[in-house]
Amino acid sequence: MQKNKKAWLVVPFMLLALTACNKDDGAKTPEEEGTATEEETSAESDAFVSEAGKFSIVFPGEPVESSQAIPTAAGDIMMYMYMYEEGVTQAFMVSYSDYPADLVAASDSKTLLDGGKEGQLGALGTAPVLDKDEYIKMGEFDGTYMKAYGDGLYTVSKTVLAGNRLYQLLVMKDGSYPTQEEEDSFLGSFEITE
Repeated sequence: MQKNKKAWLVVPFMLLALTACNKDDGAKTPEEEGTATEEETSAESDAFVSEAGKFSIVFPGEPVESSQAIPTAAGDIMMYMYMYEEGVTQAFMVSYSDYPADLVAASDSKTLLDGGKEGQLGALGTAPVLDKDEYIKMGEFDGTYMKAYGDGLYTVSKTVLAGNRLYQLLVMKDGSYPTQEEEDSFLGSFEITE
């Protein structure tokens, strides 16, 4: 997978949905809570567990963790990412970002999730094709499920808004969609733990 095609992975899909807002919601970052590096792979299962991210998921291999401050109209928003690359043609990713609570409260989840969808489509090049787009529920939380492709990249993703935390799950492959088994074993294994 070419580096320039993967570069969009570090851009949160919801940036298009953010409006000008520079208020601090008072929430502590995972580093401030002392839980930033408490990720582990459970010995009882194959699930990767992020205590700081409050989720678990089954990666096909050991993910690499990274984080990045994303400048937005609402101020810098930290995005925490976990990615496993299978060769040079396929990647599995989970990311999460905490958005200002007042920003999320001032909008409805459908509007915010639609902004995420538009951001993801825009990252797929000049003529992306949206094959599947539906609203989903993950427990009590709203989300989206999407299949799209553009510029040779095929993505299957779920985006979930849990309070003011946005989770983005993605399987990306060059040349074709991931298999149903790859999709189900990764996206289907995601759980919010708190």
